[in-house]
Amino acid sequence: MRKPFMSKETTSKPQDSNDSFSKKLSTKEFVQVLKWVIELMFKVDPINSIIYVVGDTIFYLQDLVNAYLMGWLIDSLIKLSQGTNPQLSDTYKILGVLFAYNFLMMIIRFFYRLSRTYLRTRNRYKVRRYFYQKLQVLGIQTLEQPGVNDKITRAQDYLWSAVDFYSQSISIFSTIVKVFTTGGLVFTFAPSFVAILVLVYIPYIYIDKKFRRRLFNLEFDTTEERRQAVACASNLSESSKLEEINITNSHNFLDKLFMDFSEKFAKKSIDTWKEWMISDYSFTLVTNVISFGMLAEVIRRLFLKLISIGDVTFWYRTIESFRNTLDSFISSVNDVLESALRYKDMYTLFAMESTFKDGSVRVSKFKEGPEIRLDNVSFKYPRTDRYVLKGLDLRIKPNEKLAIVGKNGAGKTTLVKLLCRFYPVDKGGIYVNGTNINEISSESLYKNMGTLFQEYNTYGQLTAEENIYIGDTSKPIDREKVEESAKSADCYSFIQDYPNKFKQVLSERYKGGIRPSSGQWQKIAIARFFYRDAPLVIFDEPTAAIDPVSESKIFGNIYKFFKNKTVIIISHKFSTVRNADRIIVIDGGVIVEEGSHEELMAMGGFYAEAFKLQAEGYN
Repeated sequence: MRKPFMSKETTSKPQDSNDSFSKKLSTKEFVQVLKWVIELMFKVDPINSIIYVVGDTIFYLQDLVNAYLMGWLIDSLIKLSQGTNPQLSDTYKILGVLFAYNFLMMIIRFFYRLSRTYLRTRNRYKVRRYFYQKLQVLGIQTLEQPGVNDKITRAQDYLWSAVDFYSQSISIFSTIVKVFTTGGLVFTFAPSFVAILVLVYIPYIYIDKKFRRRLFNLEFDTTEERRQAVACASNLSESSKLEEINITNSHNFLDKLFMDFSEKFAKKSIDTWKEWMISDYSFTLVTNVISFGMLAEVIRRLFLKLISIGDVTFWYRTIESFRNTLDSFISSVNDVLESALRYKDMYTLFAMESTFKDGSVRVSKFKEGPEIRLDNVSFKYPRTDRYVLKGLDLRIKPNEKLAIVGKNGAGKTTLVKLLCRFYPVDKGGIYVNGTNINEISSESLYKNMGTLFQEYNTYGQLTAEENIYIGDTSKPIDREKVEESAKSADCYSFIQDYPNKFKQVLSERYKGGIRPSSGQWQKIAIARFFYRDAPLVIFDEPTAAIDPVSESKIFGNIYKFFKNKTVIIISHKFSTVRNADRIIVIDGGVIVEEGSHEELMAMGGFYAEAFKLQAEGYN
């Protein structure tokens, strides 16, 4: 029976040793994360990052300046009113200073807020771009690790708020300046008050930190369960998934999984927040009592004529400013420490290297299909002990049309993934025109390759034309070539039937868009690889959703169009591979049969038997 999300048996320990994550942050790690976020913001927008730092520091000292100016204003007005011949013009000087100060602060505030707007807006898109660029560099093998997926989920939660963490970090420095400034002034007035308040705040630091850590641990420990719950919600939100969900009446099941997690998570979160708020308000009550005691001392000195009314205003505001700043400082420090712990995921993700390094050998664009050679290749997926390929030897001649058939799980798709260098060859070797594939840079290898996987991409936000052009965006779009590719993939006619023809957006989720059928999507995906026109072409079950008539046309075009290319075709439909130059049968990770269609039929083995069974199915 399926365990519910957040059950007692559920653990969140990393499943990979290299993905271990400490829920504590050392000083060194804190400095590294802080340095990385600040550098990230300066990379996003250096000028506005500097403006923000300057503006933030000025505004943190604004209360102190306002207190001084207000005290000066009150004393000056009292002195003027008590003079023998007060002149109204004398007040204009005071008002002029106040106006100039406020006008200056208004200008500074304008640029400060504008800089924050720039940072937020640019960060929203640029940091997202840095993120997906980094994921591309990490490679498929790295991204398939469960621990890395947990990191990605948590990093995406905080991706948009990098500016907030930057703000918090800058505020700490500004707050430190203000704490020492206001604290130093208050200390000259009443040293005991400063000492008492500091002593009271010491336990609050740990109380505040305790509740923050509890909330963080709740989020961290439920990352994988949250991914599962969100996946259920996504299933219930996608029209393409709702077709099967409605028919199987599984809506309530998926909804229950999502809500069970949501309710348990919300309950634990709310309980923690309630405890935190009670302790926080209790502490505020204590500090208020201390502040009122200090205010009483200020008033006492006024009645003893030790200070003026203006001094009362100044000291009252300064004392309140010191208390608020001390409170803000503790909150800011804990905010930054907590945020740094959260951003540690982003930092470690950006600092992470690919599971295997890219090759350094750059190959030029092949003029014809390359030779592919596999020498004693054995392979097992990470974190498994079963070998999918076992000592595989294979030579694919230049420009050869090779078909690979076999049972499910025989190793056909795994072979494609190795040829695409998604995984390194750790036993044996794969050679492309004599060069070890592990030594070839991915970029130069992919320039020579076109691959259509079983789970091909559909870009519903793009037009039909763009979906084909995306096969090779290295040059400006060639509309004539787009149409020829569509004809070769047997999708030209139905695209012409679309309201906007090749300019038709291919998703009903966009205005004026339509959703192609599965077979139509597969034909458009095949057209994409006709357009790519790569020297090495790999098709992994390219016509699974296509009718037999169209399938026959497409394969005829494949063998004709890719005449001077090396073509590898994987298919369960033996009728589509019979015209290949050579057919190999893989079973259990090794080649068990090899030859042309006629030769394999004469052998009377697996291929011949499977071919006859499929042929009978059409009768």
